[in-house]
Amino acid sequence: MHGPPLVGWLLVLVCATAGAVCLARSRRRTGGPERRSAWLETAMGFSMALMAVPGSPVPAPVFAVVFVGIGLVAALLWARNGPGPGRRHLPHHLIEAGAMAAMALGALGSGGGPGGHAAHSGGGAHGGGVGLPAALLACYFLVCALRRAASLATVPSPAAAQAVVAPANAVPAAASPVVAGPYAVAATPTATPAPVPGLAALPETAHACRAALALATAMMLLL
Repeated sequence: MHGPPLVGWLLVLVCATAGAVCLARSRRRTGGPERRSAWLETAMGFSMALMAVPGSPVPAPVFAVVFVGIGLVAALLWARNGPGPGRRHLPHHLIEAGAMAAMALGALGSGGGPGGHAAHSGGGAHGGGVGLPAALLACYFLVCALRRAASLATVPSPAAAQAVVAPANAVPAAASPVVAGPYAVAATPTATPAPVPGLAALPETAHACRAALALATAMMLLL
């Protein structure tokens, strides 16, 4: 991989962390389309982390096969799923996997040896700077990362969601007083607080993971 080894290890950290968080999201029992999208993001995160390792011993054809497979799965899910919140992320996963597969195939075509980033100089992509296709893709992923980061400010917080859900869980007042006698006190309705979702269930987590993967893809295209 081009660039200082420190940058490569930072990319490994970002991608591996995003992959681990997406793995936790994918283990949720609800939300079929979102769960499948989380599985794709898990595969992308760990594969990109391995690809970003400086001097990775994994041959470039392996990365190409893995990312082409992820892209084919995303395309198949997009074709099979109907309109919904989980379907709109699949074209982005397809482009992301295609960009990474193209990087691996470029290294393979130049005879760069092991590692998806071992040689980007083939085909003129990095021999004299960043090529036009890589620059356009990097701009796309940078815009995606900025949009995901901006959307974090518009996602409602768990406390606000709990305040909205709480009235629906109110316990009805008792038909009879709590204490019998002349000093009886009527029961008042009480609200059962809604449980605050875990980190993997928060909407902000999905946006943060997608922003991290998009930013890492852009950096890998530019290096």
